[in-house]
Amino acid sequence: MTILFPPRHPTVTSALQLARRWCSGHSIDGAPALAHAVRVTVVLGRHHPAAPPALLAAVLLHDAPNWPHPTNSTRW
Repeated sequence: MTILFPPRHPTVTSALQLARRWCSGHSIDGAPALAHAVRVTVVLGRHHPAAPPALLAAVLLHDAPNWPHPTNSTRW
């Protein structure tokens, strides 16, 4: 079991939902971008099982600024 399994803190749940939308259609090193975000978060959880929800959310969304908003074709 990982830190992303339910029950999750609402902040983490929201970040995971946002990551799904932002990462959709993007890849990192040939793999889906969401897989990268989840993998990095799981590794953090292995090393810091009591990581605060805000840190988990930040890790899930760390690549989001690299892509346009899912509902807008321009970068912000």
